[in-house]
Amino acid sequence: MKFTSPIVLFVVLILFGSVHCLHAQVARFFDGGPSGTGTDYNTAVHWTGDDLPDTSGVGGERSFVNRLGVRLSSVVAGAAHDALIGIGAGGAGSLTLDSGASLSIANALSIGFNAEGFLIMNDGFLSSDGIGVGSYADQGFAGTLTMNGGVIDTRIIQSTQDEAVFNFSGGMMNVVGLNFNAGGSPDGTTVNWDLSSGTTTVINLSGGLFMVRDADFNFDVSGLGVGDYTLVHNNGSGIVDHTGSVSFANLGSGLSASVNSSGNGSGDDLVLSIFTVPEPSSMALLGLAGIALILRRGRMV
Repeated sequence: MKFTSPIVLFVVLILFGSVHCLHAQVARFFDGGPSGTGTDYNTAVHWTGDDLPDTSGVGGERSFVNRLGVRLSSVVAGAAHDALIGIGAGGAGSLTLDSGASLSIANALSIGFNAEGFLIMNDGFLSSDGIGVGSYADQGFAGTLTMNGGVIDTRIIQSTQDEAVFNFSGGMMNVVGLNFNAGGSPDGTTVNWDLSSGTTTVINLSGGLFMVRDADFNFDVSGLGVGDYTLVHNNGSGIVDHTGSVSFANLGSGLSASVNSSGNGSGDDLVLSIFTVPEPSSMALLGLAGIALILRRGRMV
């Protein structure tokens, strides 16, 4: 799979520098409460200082999830977090959004800030100015974003210097732009796209760029029949640009697949196409028919 496009100055990526920008702000960590075993993100005593991360919108503080198994299934009250939230900081961390969850971040969300980090969207709603996946300074920490359901609204999603993994199987992502493997690291980015249920994550691209540099795309297409399946809906004038490898798992007998963009500019969607491969006997018959036609024309000369 290969997409070509003009060289584009992706201004949004420059603006996204805030995702991994460090400021001298107060930091709050998820400590699990007095027992150290609490997992609810929206419980004050589960954070250092027994107070929820600041959502006043004035100054704010950096908040870090440095434990595995943290979950959210309710609405985080107040204004949006004004400072960065990091998942995986000072220790591996994970945050899972379930039904009823709602989290707004006026600044950025970093998955794999300076340790391994995981964001799992099962349901609910998450909004953020930007989402960075993978550590910001070539530190070797992986970030994983898994979309099983729910909705993410953000300006840009970007994997940067180190290994990043995206798992797409459901839900919706509304973004201005996506930039996979922006740092060009040899570790690269892996995108696992699961269409085995007949549906997958819907990505709506609004006016930006879907850019992939040396990423590995893996598609599970078990159960899918012949047809076109749109992966990225381009609602603006963005461009799809890709280099890397593509693999297809569980293709039906006699089927083949490809992933293509429909062109550059407005309406430039990313589409998975599944089509039939002619049987060898059919190809042979077509060949014989062609020879017969040539002979017939030869007799008519």
